[in-house]
Amino acid sequence: MCNYSFSSIYMKTVAIIAIGDELLNGFTVDTNSHWLKECLWNFSLSISRAVNIPDNERLIISELEFCIDNNIDYIFISGGLGPTHDDITKHTLSSFFKLPIVINDDHLTKLKKKFTKKKNESGMDSSAQSMLSSQAEILDNFKPIPNEIGTALGMSGEYANSRFFVLPGVPKEYKNMITNHIIPYYISNEPISNPSITIKTTGITESYLFNMIKEIIYNNNKKFKFSILPHFTGVNIRIIQIDNNFCLDDTKKEILKKIGKFHYGYNNDSLNKVVSKLMLKHKLTISIAESCTGGLISKQLTDNPGSSNFIVGGVIAYSNKIKNKILHVPESILKKYGAVSSKVAEIMANNVANLYETDIGLSITGIAGPTGGSDDKPIGLYYVGIFIKGQFFSEMYQSKINDRKINREISSMAALNLLRLKIKENYE
Repeated sequence: MCNYSFSSIYMKTVAIIAIGDELLNGFTVDTNSHWLKECLWNFSLSISRAVNIPDNERLIISELEFCIDNNIDYIFISGGLGPTHDDITKHTLSSFFKLPIVINDDHLTKLKKKFTKKKNESGMDSSAQSMLSSQAEILDNFKPIPNEIGTALGMSGEYANSRFFVLPGVPKEYKNMITNHIIPYYISNEPISNPSITIKTTGITESYLFNMIKEIIYNNNKKFKFSILPHFTGVNIRIIQIDNNFCLDDTKKEILKKIGKFHYGYNNDSLNKVVSKLMLKHKLTISIAESCTGGLISKQLTDNPGSSNFIVGGVIAYSNKIKNKILHVPESILKKYGAVSSKVAEIMANNVANLYETDIGLSITGIAGPTGGSDDKPIGLYYVGIFIKGQFFSEMYQSKINDRKINREISSMAALNLLRLKIKENYE
């Protein structure tokens, strides 16, 4: 049953503009924009545009004009607020808005106190004074956004029905100012309840998933906005309600009925957390034998609080010597089937469970790349073995990607998902 308190759903739009030459030449990764997208999703804001542009006045003005022409509600601008010659954001905005730059006296006083305390000096030379003054500058008629961590003052103002937020690009400062000052005072005091949901899946391709639910999408695309969001480790289904006369929960249940075992969680759920909860719920213990993942599966599970209640131990059996000496995989088996095989994965799972006396044994062996593959056993081939309730099983997987890091992430996700499915099959 749905009981929404809002009479209609209007999603305000957002543009994210990150300014800085370093973002385009590969020296700096723009983590701020990704973080902000996830943050604002909780408030049902629609990210209409996200761009990286250089410290170039013409390009900055062009982007501002585009956002205003397209009636963007909230425009987040970051970077270029420092005291150096290439920090041109404030002066470009001053020219565009035709507003003078003024000193915020309160912030300047705080900076002076902070500076003299840090330097243990009673005064400052003219260059230091000038630098601090530049960090206290904002546009006239814009309101200051406090920066408790760094020096550059943020600011917010309205122009042509758009609300602008101008922030430093340093991630800690950026996140603090948005979390503690922009969201509480400009966006919303509380996230909107239940206008959207993300259904998380793994073990299925984007095209196959779409074919399973396409009729639901076509039949409901005027009531909800559907997005299929693929990742290397799974596919998310994001549903946003656009007509409050219909129930999001009903559509969610209809999709879950179609996709069945491929669904493992919602919104911010991670597969390792879901598996950890299952282990704790059923009071199970596990030991892990890893080859190609080199301890990544163990790391993912031990990231979760309470993991000491179910993880007993593990072996990184990277070499055949360790597979033989510690996990007792016979040399004859290794020679006949090879280290990357279902037979070896099953023995590893069975014997690691015996070694640590656990309810479950989980194993993985494979070829992560970028070398080591062959015609018979190409890069991206891996086997996951599991021992549970006195029986052992294995599954073969084949990634088409020749990227060591991605293959390790994909294979660890596959192992955790097989573990999830086997726990549900045997204990629920």
